[in-house]
Amino acid sequence: MKKPRTYAQREIRVADNNGPTPERAAKPDYDSVVEGKKTVRRKRSILATLERSGRIDGSVVTIANRWYHDYVFSQSGILEIDAELPEGYVKGDVHTFAIARGKAGERISLVRSMLTENEHRWLIFLLVREFSMSELGASLWPEMCSRQQVRKCEDQAEIVLRRLASAYPAAQRAQTTAPERSTFPMRKKIALDLMSHKIQDYSKSHTYA
Repeated sequence: MKKPRTYAQREIRVADNNGPTPERAAKPDYDSVVEGKKTVRRKRSILATLERSGRIDGSVVTIANRWYHDYVFSQSGILEIDAELPEGYVKGDVHTFAIARGKAGERISLVRSMLTENEHRWLIFLLVREFSMSELGASLWPEMCSRQQVRKCEDQAEIVLRRLASAYPAAQRAQTTAPERSTFPMRKKIALDLMSHKIQDYSKSHTYA
């Protein structure tokens, strides 16, 4: 009777995630963050960088985060919740989940219709793919020096995020105030008019009946 063949076991080594080098973490775009009993250096987000420099305020940051959550939810079905769930929260079912995901996707589409395609791509770069200012600047304006690249990116990011701060609330109001059986083109027109201040209160307007 033959003996069963044995095979030498090989250890699969996994690379350790040691984070950034001390030189990289010492740069000004990193912050000290307390995690448990340790204080570590974490890369500062673009939103935090722009808010700290005074280019945008907290309200713009809040709306940008809401847009990001809508985008991730509509694309992947993953719902990220920053705040704690309220007391008495009742978990929905597969139907309410699908409805909420569809509404999130529509808000993204409404915002996209109010912005240019270039501005929409900038939101993807800044909030979803989280490119750094230096990465964007080097790819878009290679002829400039690094400081000019970052400054130009910050200027463009400020413009896009401020536009988002006007478009996203208009998309929300268009969804909540449009007639029950309204179509997407109708809600799109309401959102555009709300953003351009052609109407202040849809419920008092008879233009979209």
